[in-house]
Amino acid sequence: MNHNRKSAARHFMGPEPKFSHALKPNFYEWDAVMNEQTSLSEWERDLPKGTTVLSAADTVKSIDEIVALMQENFSGWKFERINKGGHMAIMTKPEQLNPIVIDALI
Repeated sequence: MNHNRKSAARHFMGPEPKFSHALKPNFYEWDAVMNEQTSLSEWERDLPKGTTVLSAADTVKSIDEIVALMQENFSGWKFERINKGGHMAIMTKPEQLNPIVIDALI
């Protein structure tokens, strides 16, 4: 690496890399994912009987598996599925999702 590239990298990164600093893991999020001990029966007991679970056909396998477990074990819950989702689906597909949300709330 020539001197100019080193200087540019040092300027961008500083003493502590800014990019990697911005991506520091959030302890509480990782703790919730890695150390979750709540059983399915506790989830069913503690959440409202009329809970609606909304999922998308194009979601990741792990979410599909969680939804499948809920469908198999939680009677009285309503399960809605859309073809395409994404974390911004509620904003980008209001005509499709708003009726589902409204139905869940009334």
